[in-house]
Amino acid sequence: MLQNQESGTSLTELLQQWQTLDGKIAAKKAELKPTTSEPTEPPVAEAQDREKLLAEYNELLTQAEALFLKIETQAKAQLVATPNDSQATRTLLGLMLNDAQFGRDARVFQLGDTLISQGINPEYFVMASRSERLSIPARELFDELLLRHAEKEQNDLPRVRLITTQGDIIIELYENEAPDTVGNFISLVESGYYKNRLFHRVIDGFMAQGGGFKLQGGVEVDGDGPGYAIPCECNSPEKRLHFTNCISMAHAGTNTGGAQFFLTLSRTDSLDGRHTCFGRIIKGTDVLAAIKKTHIPLELTEQPIEGVQKDKIISAEVIRKRDHEYSPNKIKTASDTDGK
Repeated sequence: MLQNQESGTSLTELLQQWQTLDGKIAAKKAELKPTTSEPTEPPVAEAQDREKLLAEYNELLTQAEALFLKIETQAKAQLVATPNDSQATRTLLGLMLNDAQFGRDARVFQLGDTLISQGINPEYFVMASRSERLSIPARELFDELLLRHAEKEQNDLPRVRLITTQGDIIIELYENEAPDTVGNFISLVESGYYKNRLFHRVIDGFMAQGGGFKLQGGVEVDGDGPGYAIPCECNSPEKRLHFTNCISMAHAGTNTGGAQFFLTLSRTDSLDGRHTCFGRIIKGTDVLAAIKKTHIPLELTEQPIEGVQKDKIISAEVIRKRDHEYSPNKIKTASDTDGK
């Protein structure tokens, strides 16, 4: 049985440690839960006891996070050594279910990519997507992984590289679900449209929008869009959802998108059915995270950050596409479209 080279601990032993720790966490949580309604102002001694219990509980949670990391590392190593290893596969799926419950979609997909690369049977994702312990948004993560598994097998989706001031981002495009949007994007990339386009609106925890504005003589100007609009493709049952590290079309209203797009920094399900998600980052998520923030999010609006030297797309190139012509499906000519 494969063991952790540093600690000499096998995956089985690590899982046993987790079982023990999980029991301690459950017991401590039960101690914290009041058996009766607490008074408005509990006695000082009782408050101090509760504070101590809470500190102990938080310490156990910290230990759990460290143990999860060891379990993940060991399970990945075991899976590489023995592809399709049932124990390692089920362990990683267990970690993914836990992350899904807490909305950590980027973590779920990271582990999912590991399993897909090792040839996981997609039925595992089917079973996870039907788990009654998960909310509907959490189940959607495993539905997405089923699509990504099939795309990995087909291995023919178009890909584009964005060369930015922070580094390169490689995007795989969802041509199957958003052919018009992908056709438009590839045609613009091949025309050189995205050269020196700013990331003009970047909101921490939300998204990085670009592809429109640019600098002329040191002054930021509106790029005016491509001079036409394309249809939205966000209302079909097969539409792709806005998970972390996806690319989607910006617009000023239905069927007014043209060239501007945004890259998601978090799961933004409020945009599902409103904007066309047409791809995902397969390399360079760290580059996206490093793009400088330009706006502070407020409750109902946002506030520009003064003095930020905005990052930009230096250039873009198509690195893979299917064997057919890619062109925009133009539905109207407009200079006031292409969402700002």
